[in-house]
Amino acid sequence: MVIKMNILERSPRTRQAILELLIRQIEVELVSSRYVIIVIRWKVPEFGEDEIYVDRGHTQSVKWVEEELAILKMMYPMSKSSEIMEKLPNHTWSAICHKAGQEGVKRHKRDRENTQNDLSWGDQEFLKGMEENFTVGAWKQAS
Repeated sequence: MVIKMNILERSPRTRQAILELLIRQIEVELVSSRYVIIVIRWKVPEFGEDEIYVDRGHTQSVKWVEEELAILKMMYPMSKSSEIMEKLPNHTWSAICHKAGQEGVKRHKRDRENTQNDLSWGDQEFLKGMEENFTVGAWKQAS
């Protein structure tokens, strides 16, 4: 017997009760500034556990710390964009350029590197690793 129901149409109390019947544990971990992994451990042993990586899309800017500002001021004028991004792995190239402008730091080197403005170095490294394992956004059955 299969019962189908849209739990989103139920009251919050009913939704919670249904989820508590099915789910033993949910873990959410930030794997880069933009991507999270969600692991669901089911109460039904046959279900095992599931993982999904979620692209949070454009996220709020990551707060700059003093050490990062020092790196920005030292590297931004003359270093390659890829080198700067690697040292500031949680900031996108757009955010780096914007912060440099706010800090009055000018860029003297104009490299022609293909920099993705909306992904941080950490996001790009995460995606490189994911390409070898599976497609981001697809469910992956964990062992």
